[in-house]
Amino acid sequence: MRAAHWLIAALATSALHCGGGEGRSVADPAIVDVDRDGVVSAEDCDDFDANVWRRVSAHRDVDRDGRGVAGEGVTCAGDRLPEGWSADGTDCDDYDARRWTMGEGYPDADGDGRAGGALAPVCRGDALPSGWADVATDCAPEDSSRWGELPYLYVDADGDGFTTEGVGVVCSGESLPPGYAADPSGQDCDDGDPRAFAFTSAFHDGDGDGRGGEPGQVCAGDHLPAGWAAQGGDCAEGDGQRWQWLSYSYVDRDYDGYSVYEPGSLCGGGGLPSPYSTGPGWRGNGDCDDTDVRTHAVVYGYADSDWDRVGGGALLTLCTAGSLPLGYLETGGDCAPDDATRWREYAYSYRDADGDGRFVYQSGKVCYGAQLPPGYATSTSSYDCDDGDASIHTELWGYADEDDDTVGAGPAVRYCTAGALPADRVVTGTDCAPTDPAAWQKLSYAGLDEDGDGFTTRVGGTLCVGAELPEPYRASAAGNDCDDADTALWRWTVLYPDADGDGIGTPPREIRCLGETIPAGYSLQGWDEQPADPGAQAAADGLDEATSP
Repeated sequence: MRAAHWLIAALATSALHCGGGEGRSVADPAIVDVDRDGVVSAEDCDDFDANVWRRVSAHRDVDRDGRGVAGEGVTCAGDRLPEGWSADGTDCDDYDARRWTMGEGYPDADGDGRAGGALAPVCRGDALPSGWADVATDCAPEDSSRWGELPYLYVDADGDGFTTEGVGVVCSGESLPPGYAADPSGQDCDDGDPRAFAFTSAFHDGDGDGRGGEPGQVCAGDHLPAGWAAQGGDCAEGDGQRWQWLSYSYVDRDYDGYSVYEPGSLCGGGGLPSPYSTGPGWRGNGDCDDTDVRTHAVVYGYADSDWDRVGGGALLTLCTAGSLPLGYLETGGDCAPDDATRWREYAYSYRDADGDGRFVYQSGKVCYGAQLPPGYATSTSSYDCDDGDASIHTELWGYADEDDDTVGAGPAVRYCTAGALPADRVVTGTDCAPTDPAAWQKLSYAGLDEDGDGFTTRVGGTLCVGAELPEPYRASAAGNDCDDADTALWRWTVLYPDADGDGIGTPPREIRCLGETIPAGYSLQGWDEQPADPGAQAAADGLDEATSP
């Protein structure tokens, strides 16, 4: 149509120019009216359309529903507005002829056929557009799977499959949504944590080392929550680096490779910490000082304080690096540890303290150097009775001699002398009469001969005398004097009465004190068988002699 208008205008212009002449051109817009609508081109807004000739303000009406969208525009119109324009600018949706006015309704945002949510403005026509409703029935406007409320008795808020009691209603679809149930499923102890659903026995693990301390009950699932452990016995609750008791046998506190055997246990982690171990140190065991890295071996020695190359004092136990330190020796026995001139003990048996060359028996030991010092000896032939006085040396025993008879008496007294006893002392002490110079010894006697007949009585004893026994004492017995007052009688004799005088008597016998002669009427023989016939005994004696072999 627009091309036809331009063609007609072009032909008209050409005809006007062909007329020639002076004055105004026939194509002058002030006089030309191409579309013959009675409005010249200069004033006609579209001189090629007789239906429009004026410019007016109007609103675009894209959906041709007679209402334009708010916002004025300018269009070329005639008696009425052209198609697509409207004087009414209230169309709320100029691209949908079914909607033109604003109203209120409830949207169906999730497309489940049920509106819900808050009452909202909506562009509508005679009816609400699809997806809107006058009444809100959708309990979950943004979720197409839920639209109506259903009752429930149990809740699974954390979605772990275990429920807790909880009565109410919930926005649902055909069935209760996840997290709600009409029937129980277990008994969830923590419905806010899907990892925990049942109470179990465990141990508080405050330090997070996997070993707990105090026992307790905890809400858990397949795994215990943080702060709890399945195993108890944490020996250092509060220290995540230690949790179990570990046994050890050796310790190397100075880290020198030498350990000490010191069994025990300590609270540790995955393994024994240094310096503890189950085996000896890599260099060995038996560190004598596990606080000093410089020492580890026990050696024994003696202190050599005077540097005489002989140690003294008690045998010492020294902790060293392996050898005796300076000032100590393996050999001891220094009897004078602080005197370098003396180092060994000599045994002696004799002592000469006063220096007189004579010794007393006194065994012992003396500390000296190369040999025994003066005043000590192992043997001697000179003895000293007083080793504190050099003027006396010989021991003598003496007795007091009061009567000056050269024989002393009383107890023997020891005298330490220069070689001789004092003047009133003698070496013998057997004086039986200490105050009688004529008697000094005891002599034994075996009999007495008081009548001087040469026969003694049998009386023995001792007598304190001088050089010999006095009268009537005899050193040896002579006979058995039966009458020591009569020199004619000296012997005891057995006699038999001889009544017939034949020289042979008969019992009973008699014992008499006699001398040389036998009294008449007695015989020394007593076997007379015919005591009244002297001849019969003689004949018997002859017969005995004849028949004797």
